[in-house]
Amino acid sequence: LSQCRAYRAVMPDSQCFSHATAAGLYGLSLPARVRNDTPLHVGTIAGARAPRGVNVVGHKLALGRDDLTIVRGMRVPCVEEVWVQLAGELSATELIVAGDSCLRRMSSLTTLAALRDVVERARKRPGVARLREAIHRVRAGTDSAMESVVRLMLVDAGLPEPAVNLPITVADGLTLHGDLVYPGQRVVVEYD
Repeated sequence: LSQCRAYRAVMPDSQCFSHATAAGLYGLSLPARVRNDTPLHVGTIAGARAPRGVNVVGHKLALGRDDLTIVRGMRVPCVEEVWVQLAGELSATELIVAGDSCLRRMSSLTTLAALRDVVERARKRPGVARLREAIHRVRAGTDSAMESVVRLMLVDAGLPEPAVNLPITVADGLTLHGDLVYPGQRVVVEYD
C-alpha cells in the first residue's frame, strides 16, 4: 500500500494499478510467490503507452476510464477484470482460490454470475483456458483461502462436494457456520 501511495503521487490519469497489485488492494487470496512479488503492476488505459521504471511492470489495458474504480484510495479495474488479469500468472487452482475470495461470505466483492460473464468475454486473454476450468469450481461464501484449498482437496480425492459455510443452528438457538459441511451425513469439516 505504501508503494502504491508513493507511485500514485506521480501517476497520470491514464494509469491504474492492475494485475497482482490491484488484487492485493482488493484483498484477494493470492499464493505467496505472487503476494511477495515486489514490483508494482501498473496498467494504462485509453491507448496510452505502458509505463516503465524501476520496480514497475507496465501493462497496456483495453479499458476506458469508466471501467475503473477506487479501492483503498487507488485507481484499479473492477474486481472481475483483475481476476481475469491474474489468469496469465496463476494456476487453475490458484484462480479458484482467488475467485472464491472475490465471493467471500463477509463483504463479497462481486457475484458468481459476474465472474462467469467476464470469463465468457475473455476469449483471447492470457490464461483463458485456466479461467474456463476454474470458473466451474469457484464457490461463493468462503471465509479463507484454506477453506477453498481443503474443499478442492476433498473433491479431488473423490468425496462429494461439501456445502461452504452452511449455517447450523445449535441447541441454544445460536447460528454457527461450518467451513465445509455434509448436511446429509451430519459432518462438518473445519480448517484450523
